Parts: sequence; structure tokens; C-alpha cells
Amino acid sequence: MNETSHYYHPRSLFTPFFLIAIGVFFLLGSIGKISGHTMLLWFAHYWPALLIAWGMIKLLEHSWARKAGHAAPRIGAGGVVFLIFLIMSGIAAFTASRVNWGAMDMDMDHDWGGWNFFGTQYEFTENLSQPVGAGAPVKILGGRGNISITASPDNQAHAFVHKYVRTESQNEAN
Repeated sequence: MNETSHYYHPRSLFTPFFLIAIGVFFLLGSIGKISGHTMLLWFAHYWPALLIAWGMIKLLEHSWARKAGHAAPRIGAGGVVFLIFLIMSGIAAFTASRVNWGAMDMDMDHDWGGWNFFGTQYEFTENLSQPVGAGAPVKILGGRGNISITASPDNQAHAFVHKYVRTESQNEAN
């Protein structure tokens, strides 16, 4: 090992890759290809991919440094702070993504001064019916909302669906 390699401290490749990815992400948002709501949901669900990418890059850097006879680049204090911030914000975003914000907004009945924080509310109703034999089992699956079941004298299962959806546009609501 020569004298200059002792002072050589290679920088990590993760920061440039991360900045490029974030830049592309925000560019897609600013030109309208991705809504802000979708960007937040993607981060909330896929933030661990950033940890995986960082770990893979660090592993490759370690391998390349050892092969070249250099010391492997370390994480450093900034990397530790970034790691803690990423984990905390990722967990917070994931937790927030599981809250029914639309229902909370309807419950609060708050005027946000024209700012559409929870998206525009779209309302849909449907009437459905299907023949059901006497004594046949009926299975009802519902992720959210209230379900009421009453008997029908005409041997049919009737469903009246009334739902509210909050999104950025009518197309997303449909």
C-alpha cells in the first residue's frame, strides 16, 4: 500500500443514486404523471427498498475496496442520522397510510380554507341483487364500512352500496 492510499477515503455511491431517484420521483410528480397522494403511498409502502438498496451498495463498495486494497467506506455520522430519519419517517408514513383519512375528514367537518387536504369527495351508489336458494350460505366481505343484513321474501340477495371515495380526480375515484 502506498502512502497516498492511507489518506484515501472513498465516498459512498448511495447518495448520488438516492438523489437521482428522488429527483426522478419528484419530476414525475411535478409534471403530473404521479399524484402527491400516490407518491406518499409509494413511500409509505416501499421505503424499506431504500434500506435494501443502501445495504447492497455498501456491500458492493466494501467488496470493491477490499479487492483494490483500500479501506472500505464507512457510514459516517451523516449516514447514521439519515438512517435513523429514514426509518422513523418510513414507519410514520406506513402507519399514517393505514388511517382512514377520508372518514376522519368527514367526521371533523372542517373547512380547510379551500385547500383540498384529503382530496375531493366522490359519492357512488349501487343497487345489486342476485338469486339465492333457500338455506344457501351467503358470504359478505367488506374492508371498511357498515354492513346490515335483512331477510328478503323474494329468494334474492339484495345489496345497496353507498360509498364515498376521496381522490385527486374523478378518474381515480371511478
